[in-house]
Amino acid sequence: MKIGKGGRGDSSQLLREAIAAHQGGKFFKARKLYETILADDQGNVPALHYSGILEAQQQNPAKALRLLDRALKIVPNAADISITMPCLVFSRPSRSIRSTGWRSRIREQACFLFSARPTH
Repeated sequence: MKIGKGGRGDSSQLLREAIAAHQGGKFFKARKLYETILADDQGNVPALHYSGILEAQQQNPAKALRLLDRALKIVPNAADISITMPCLVFSRPSRSIRSTGWRSRIREQACFLFSARPTH
C-alpha cells in the first residue's frame, strides 16, 4: 500500500490510525500500519518509536531495540525514545533482552537521561 498520491493517504493519518489500533489492542492491524508507513518512509521517527513499543509488548525485544535504535540515530536526544529503551529492559527483564547485546546502548541512553539538563 502506497502513501500519498494514489495511495491511502498521508503518513500522519496512517500514524493516527496505527496508534489508535495499538491503543485499542488491535496489534496485528497496528503492526501492518506501522510497516506501511516505514516502507514508504524508513526515517519516520514516530512510526519507528511506536513500532518499537509494540514489538516490546509482543515479546520481540531484539526487534524493538533495533527499531528504537534506528529512531535514536535520526533524533539522538529524543527523551521520549531514550526513556523507552531502559524502561523496556527494566520492566521486562528477560534473558532474551539481556542476550541481545544491547546492554551498552541501553546504558548509554539511561546515562543520557540522567545527565540531561532541561533547556526550558
